[in-house]
Amino acid sequence: VVESSDHDYDNDNDNDNDARSVRTSGSCSCRVRRPARPPAHRPSSPGVPASTKARLTRQAARLRAGARRSRLLARLPAHATVRAYPPETTSARTLQHGPPNPMPQFRTVGIIGRQSGTPEVESILRRLIKHLRRRSCQVLLDGESARELGLKTADGLPVAVLGARCDLVVVVGGDGTLLHAGRALAGSRVPLLGINVGRLGFLVDVSPSEMESVLDAILEGEYETDRRALLTAAVLGDPTEGRAYAALNDVVIHKWNTARMIQFDTLIDGVFVSAQRSDGLIVATPTGSTAYALSGGGPLVDPALDAILLVSICPHDLSNRPLVVPGGSCIEIKVCGHDVGQARMTCDGQTEVPLPSEALVRICRHPDRACLIHPKGHDHYQILRAKLGWGTHTQVTSPC
Repeated sequence: VVESSDHDYDNDNDNDNDARSVRTSGSCSCRVRRPARPPAHRPSSPGVPASTKARLTRQAARLRAGARRSRLLARLPAHATVRAYPPETTSARTLQHGPPNPMPQFRTVGIIGRQSGTPEVESILRRLIKHLRRRSCQVLLDGESARELGLKTADGLPVAVLGARCDLVVVVGGDGTLLHAGRALAGSRVPLLGINVGRLGFLVDVSPSEMESVLDAILEGEYETDRRALLTAAVLGDPTEGRAYAALNDVVIHKWNTARMIQFDTLIDGVFVSAQRSDGLIVATPTGSTAYALSGGGPLVDPALDAILLVSICPHDLSNRPLVVPGGSCIEIKVCGHDVGQARMTCDGQTEVPLPSEALVRICRHPDRACLIHPKGHDHYQILRAKLGWGTHTQVTSPC
């Protein structure tokens, strides 16, 4: 009788792995050989491109990483959160227990101040700088703000440099100050926030009394972005031909130093529109529809519309009406005859260019946009009601 059990097997090393020793009930023993185990078959892959092998290796690595992440997430408590950092910061994903701690979006803040020399503007600038530094923001000043605070001229930076180095620019002044900043910073795409120390304040909509609380909310990411279209104007036939002038509100062709009207032709996309005699023509963006164009009888246009307004100034024609054209239109204006030399082109009421004889003014949409930010809940029509004195409900009731 041959008796065998699992513990009766003596496996030799290496060369005797195929031998099995079996003990019998007698004094003799015998060795029984088992067949050798065939070697494991590893299929070869002749002819597989190296790129395919690399792709399969990457896929396998991703699958292994996903399985590890799933096992790790399964061990986390219910209140744990997973935060993924963007690629430009780091490729790692951090697992954080409890609420996340977001990094501030605006770390470097520039300040552009209105040149007034009044104690009010200086006080607002000092409050603003103190509050931003308390929030661990780096503060940079333009030249006007530095002079307003009694600092050295070298302590201020050109506006273009502010656009390149800042994450946010705060404009302290009126709409005119923001128009200047918007034209200068349109190419840098840095957002602008306006603190109103002017009169109307269609664009600068933050009151100095609410400045700190609004800034705190904006630094925490609670704000609304508003992109405004600009115009670019060029004078063809001028010695400085090729220079472009930007405008956030409007480009105005108007008479100069004379009580006489001027005569000019208007073309849109190369098509003749009209010849008129008037005091001038306002070519405005939707943002500029609340400015000079409004005084000329033009319509109010929502800033979100892609449009350009043409509003004549005191036309000698009872049938003349404002015209609204698509925002991509190219408008050409040519001053005619003896009125040459009596006309000027003005951008946003701040940049003035004389028009030589035989000059042609070409106005098109600017390739860049001005980026404004407003407090959460910004209401464009509420600003129109407040600034233009529109009627409102006198009692606390629902609208009709």
